[in-house]
Amino acid sequence: MFGINAATLALIAVLPQVLAVAKTYTLSPAGFPDLCLAPAGDVNGAGLTVKSCDEDSVVFKYSTKSGKLKNTGNNLCIDVKDGKKKNGTPAQLWGCYTCNKNQVFDFHGTTANNTVQWTNSPYCLDLTDGEGCEGTPVQLWRCVPGNTNQLWTVTEVHEEQCDEASDGAPETYAAAAAEADAPEPEPTARRRHFKDAARRH
Repeated sequence: MFGINAATLALIAVLPQVLAVAKTYTLSPAGFPDLCLAPAGDVNGAGLTVKSCDEDSVVFKYSTKSGKLKNTGNNLCIDVKDGKKKNGTPAQLWGCYTCNKNQVFDFHGTTANNTVQWTNSPYCLDLTDGEGCEGTPVQLWRCVPGNTNQLWTVTEVHEEQCDEASDGAPETYAAAAAEADAPEPEPTARRRHFKDAARRH
């Protein structure tokens, strides 16, 4: 029988955390691709709503390990208000806590037709009355197959990276440095004329 050293045990301990890498997403109501899930505010108890996908606050980080949907703008998690298992319970944003079962969700379905289900419950995130307007609140409602108010298009968000060929700051800085190091230009013909005239007088 082979022995396991301390280094191997340490690797085994952290391996699940490495495998459960969180990714960032936007979630749009399936019938309204220009709207995205977003917080209505940046404090505990702020409601969950839909806004234009051009807003900065519409990105959420999701981990398959924790099941939490954490807003990248305010670092609050989607939460079932008071943990009520009842149709019409508001979805809200709240500080993320490891053992808070009101903040654990599962995705079910395809990328374009996902339901977001409160784990260990029959309730899903639901666009209230199916209203495709900015500011429509999101609630919890018993999951019903085919209910379009509960279908969400999930789109992964990739971080943009600048390189030397981009229009970002590195190129701007390099151009400024090159300009600063460049030799002064020769005087124009008009300026040379004035200098030559000054020498003759």
